[in-house]
Amino acid sequence: RFDVVLLGGNVRVNSHSTVGPLALSVLRNFAGYKLFLGVDSFSLEHGVSTPSLEEALLNQLMIQQADKVIAVFDSSKFNKRSFSYIANADAIDCIVTDNAIPSGMASKLRAIGIDVKIV
Repeated sequence: RFDVVLLGGNVRVNSHSTVGPLALSVLRNFAGYKLFLGVDSFSLEHGVSTPSLEEALLNQLMIQQADKVIAVFDSSKFNKRSFSYIANADAIDCIVTDNAIPSGMASKLRAIGIDVKIV
């Protein structure tokens, strides 16, 4: 009952995702209402980041194409910074995380307009 669209590109073995110029080229043809973005690293000061430059470029484009960005990550990813920048924290509309979120972080996020869902 769902249509599956594959972007193409180079397959990252560790994440089974596709990246690279072909994936970026195909993704430019799409827009979405909600983006559920898996996150490797998040900090208020440095935003969202990932170890992979190619993944960062793809994530940047997905954020641009989406109306609403929902970052999904466990609490161990807070206050971390990876090699490749994706976006500032304020590019995220909502964060879904677990109940081990660092003390005071939820209120700081809500203060800058980020909805926080603890599941």
